[in-house]
Amino acid sequence: MQQSIADRRVSFPALQPLALAIAGILASQASPAAAATGGLEEIIVTAQRRSENLQDVPISIQALDSRILQQLSISNFDSYAKFLPSLSFQSFGPGQSQLYVRGVTNGSDGLSVGASPLVGVYLDEQPVTTIYNNLDVHIYDIERVEALSGPQGTLFGASSMSGTLRIITNKPQIGMFEAGYDLGATQIDSGGAGGSIEGFVNFPLTDRAAVRLVGYTTSDPGYIDNVSPDPLRVYPTSGAVLDNSDLLEKNFNEVQTTGPAPR
Repeated sequence: MQQSIADRRVSFPALQPLALAIAGILASQASPAAAATGGLEEIIVTAQRRSENLQDVPISIQALDSRILQQLSISNFDSYAKFLPSLSFQSFGPGQSQLYVRGVTNGSDGLSVGASPLVGVYLDEQPVTTIYNNLDVHIYDIERVEALSGPQGTLFGASSMSGTLRIITNKPQIGMFEAGYDLGATQIDSGGAGGSIEGFVNFPLTDRAAVRLVGYTTSDPGYIDNVSPDPLRVYPTSGAVLDNSDLLEKNFNEVQTTGPAPR
């Protein structure tokens, strides 16, 4: 769909020939991508609890729709957070990030106890905000990710003083069968190899009900070698020798993750 942008115009008949000439030059220099798609893509968001064109929402909001998520190969929190300019975070590991919007903080940086967070996190309409942690779901078959800047307490309640992060999943489609899968491969320089398998299926049950199932399995390649110390360490008191020969392994920090994607 072509995006509609409202504007105000004042007519100056004497300048119309010049305006037409400039318009012709700009049209000839339009990007091939825009010409192929027929204009800007329309992004529908629900930041105000109703479906609206992103251009019509009167608040500061950034949205990554399913097309952008796929083009950027986004699969987790770290990979989409860097594309949201107003969002920053302090990470202590997977699922352990403290979020900030516009740099606003409650002063409890790095603490797992204390005041409630200032950034609310939602999965669809379910609040999943926690102190010191964030919901790091696997991003697949996701409709969009929204980042709302500024106080959002009116619509999203507590812990949304500086903003709200929303993950919107694709909903079951009534009256149609749909399925798909994606395969990926990863190779680390001087490290191991890994990959991923992701898939979804949409089953219509009746003319008023449907179910959508999503699952994935990923293998993150290792890059750390567990080696034996040289020379072997001997404890002076007991005389015991530190021997890890049964644990020697190349690229031993491989991680395997399997599960259903959030619905």
